Amino acid sequence: MTKEIWMCRHGQSYYNLWEWVQGQKHSRLTQLGINQAHDLGHELRNERFDRILGSDRGRAIETQLTIVAHLFYVPKREYTPDLRERGYGHMQGMSYKEAGIDKYAEAELYPIDQEGIFYDIEPLKSVRKRTKRIKERIIKSKDKKTLIVAHEWINSYLMNELLEEEISKETFHAQKNCAVSYFRLGKNGKVLEYKIAA
Repeated sequence: MTKEIWMCRHGQSYYNLWEWVQGQKHSRLTQLGINQAHDLGHELRNERFDRILGSDRGRAIETQLTIVAHLFYVPKREYTPDLRERGYGHMQGMSYKEAGIDKYAEAELYPIDQEGIFYDIEPLKSVRKRTKRIKERIIKSKDKKTLIVAHEWINSYLMNELLEEEISKETFHAQKNCAVSYFRLGKNGKVLEYKIAA
């Protein structure tokens, strides 16, 4: 049996707007973020998902609830800490400038693991354990079609896991707010087809 994974990022949050490091902190959606989630829900209204797996952080929960309000078929829903954004330690809640990362492209920062100002960031080993658990869970489940509602970096790490990529700046898969990437997996869990939305 093949499986489909539809992976979306939450709508714009206030931390996105203010250019603050969010990590695992809660942040509400802006009006634009709410509108993005409504638009995505409308776009997905005819899809029949078996399950929605979402991060348990506020911005992802708000996005998921808004999407669900538009679906003609309401699937099983679940929130999991495995889909939280990577933890950024002392930088969470700081502006990009305060954290000293305002001059870097996200792709440059993506693979950094507990070095320099990232000394207390969640280790990549921990992130990989979470993405492996999500992948295995989806493969073992009876669900054919899963919608994931999470965050840009954890989604990118999950894409790395699905595509069996090493984590590097070349494998950072940027994802705009409420953009959806698609993966179809074979019964062995290997990716048969995919489309990554920026």
